[in-house]
Amino acid sequence: MISDFAVLRGDARIEGAEIIFKKINEMMLADEGRLDFQDAIKLAKRAVGIARKIKCPRRRDYLQQAAEYASLAIIGQ
Repeated sequence: MISDFAVLRGDARIEGAEIIFKKINEMMLADEGRLDFQDAIKLAKRAVGIARKIKCPRRRDYLQQAAEYASLAIIGQ
Protein backbone atom coordinates (compact mmCIF):
# COMPACT_ATOMS: atom_id res chain seq x y z
CA MET A 1 0.00 0.00 0.00
CA ILE A 2 2.70 2.50 0.96
CA SER A 3 4.84 1.58 -2.05
CA ASP A 4 1.85 2.45 -4.27
CA PHE A 5 1.70 5.87 -2.59
CA ALA A 6 5.14 6.77 -3.95
CA VAL A 7 3.89 6.87 -7.55
CA LEU A 8 0.82 9.02 -6.86
CA ARG A 9 0.79 12.72 -7.70
CA GLY A 10 -1.48 15.70 -7.05
CA ASP A 11 -4.91 15.10 -5.58
CA ALA A 12 -4.48 11.34 -5.93
CA ARG A 13 -1.44 11.55 -3.65
CA ILE A 14 -3.42 13.43 -0.99
CA GLU A 15 -6.32 10.98 -1.24
CA GLY A 16 -3.90 8.06 -1.01
CA ALA A 17 -2.29 9.59 2.05
CA GLU A 18 -5.68 9.92 3.74
CA ILE A 19 -6.35 6.22 3.16
CA ILE A 20 -2.95 5.36 4.59
CA PHE A 21 -3.45 7.69 7.58
CA LYS A 22 -6.76 6.00 8.33
CA LYS A 23 -5.15 2.55 8.28
CA ILE A 24 -2.20 3.71 10.36
CA ASN A 25 -4.59 5.20 12.93
CA GLU A 26 -6.47 1.90 13.15
CA MET A 27 -3.23 -0.03 13.57
CA MET A 28 -1.92 2.39 16.22
CA LEU A 29 -5.14 1.99 18.22
CA ALA A 30 -4.82 -1.78 18.00
CA ASP A 31 -1.19 -1.58 19.17
CA GLU A 32 -2.24 0.72 21.99
CA GLY A 33 -4.90 -1.78 23.05
CA ARG A 34 -2.23 -4.49 23.22
CA LEU A 35 0.14 -2.10 25.03
CA ASP A 36 2.57 -2.55 22.14
CA PHE A 37 3.86 1.01 22.19
CA GLN A 38 7.05 0.27 20.24
CA ASP A 39 5.05 -0.75 17.16
CA ALA A 40 2.72 2.22 17.67
CA ILE A 41 5.77 4.52 17.68
CA LYS A 42 6.96 3.02 14.37
CA LEU A 43 3.56 3.60 12.80
CA ALA A 44 3.38 7.19 14.04
CA LYS A 45 6.83 7.86 12.61
CA ARG A 46 5.79 6.35 9.29
CA ALA A 47 2.80 8.71 9.27
CA VAL A 48 5.14 11.64 10.00
CA GLY A 49 7.14 10.77 6.89
CA ILE A 50 4.05 10.58 4.72
CA ALA A 51 2.69 13.84 6.12
CA ARG A 52 6.03 15.52 5.44
CA LYS A 53 5.98 14.35 1.81
CA ILE A 54 2.59 15.91 1.16
CA LYS A 55 3.24 18.96 3.36
CA CYS A 56 0.38 17.99 5.66
CA PRO A 57 0.02 19.79 9.01
CA ARG A 58 -0.93 16.46 10.62
CA ARG A 59 2.82 15.83 10.81
CA ARG A 60 2.86 17.63 14.17
CA ASP A 61 0.02 15.45 15.47
CA TYR A 62 1.85 12.27 14.58
CA LEU A 63 5.08 13.58 16.11
CA GLN A 64 3.19 14.28 19.32
CA GLN A 65 1.57 10.84 19.18
CA ALA A 66 4.97 9.17 18.78
CA ALA A 67 6.26 11.10 21.80
CA GLU A 68 3.24 10.06 23.87
CA TYR A 69 3.74 6.42 22.93
CA ALA A 70 7.42 6.71 23.83
CA SER A 71 6.44 8.01 27.27
CA LEU A 72 4.00 5.15 27.72
CA ALA A 73 6.62 2.65 26.65
CA ILE A 74 9.01 3.97 29.32
CA ILE A 75 6.31 3.86 31.99
CA GLY A 76 5.40 0.30 30.99
CA GLN A 77 8.92 -1.03 31.42
